[in-house]
Amino acid sequence: MATHPERPISPPVLFGLITLSTALFLGGCAVPPLPGDPGPKNETVAVIARGWHTELGLPVASLRPPLAELAAGFHGATTLTFGFGDRAFVLARHRGLGDALGALFPNPGLVLLTVLATSPAAAFGAHDVVLLHVSRTGFAAIAQFIWKSLATEGDEPPKPYGPGPYPGSLYYAASIPYDAFYTCNTWIAEALRAGGVPVQAAGVLFASEIMREARRAAASH
Repeated sequence: MATHPERPISPPVLFGLITLSTALFLGGCAVPPLPGDPGPKNETVAVIARGWHTELGLPVASLRPPLAELAAGFHGATTLTFGFGDRAFVLARHRGLGDALGALFPNPGLVLLTVLATSPAAAFGAHDVVLLHVSRTGFAAIAQFIWKSLATEGDEPPKPYGPGPYPGSLYYAASIPYDAFYTCNTWIAEALRAGGVPVQAAGVLFASEIMREARRAAASH
């Protein structure tokens, strides 16, 4: 089980520059409207900066099946974090220009689950974590969004695709593709909006953008 996971390797700078050019096409993209306010915001989710991408942290104590079942077998788990990425790029042993360019086009996605035995702030540093308060209904909607992002076969629960990059982490095949127009940070933004958090999703590509949106939403609360 992870307590202080190491940061992932950053992609080549060229990948970021090429991806930046695609942002010009996203300004008019439609996003689903925010759900109505369903009640008091007594639940907490964490938005975590992990270098060039972001993850969501959900307290195990608040999770319900089926997502809660992913913590089974991890004694002392307090938080599950989830991130989304390009399967080929994430699993490449030696990431090069070809991997970065390939990630600009639709490819199978991958969800990284990390099980923490501590809080996100203790694991990653308080300056890289934004806590957002949501209602119980909103929290359940975020958990459902994550669950639907996991590839399943029929009624069978998702099976790990393979071990993650550090102890206490697992990869799961995603049910949605990754590309330059739908990055790990876009995925985080859509998950938050599903829970009623007023963040911008259209045009969000980089970690700095979603962290800025998360801090703005936290301040408004």
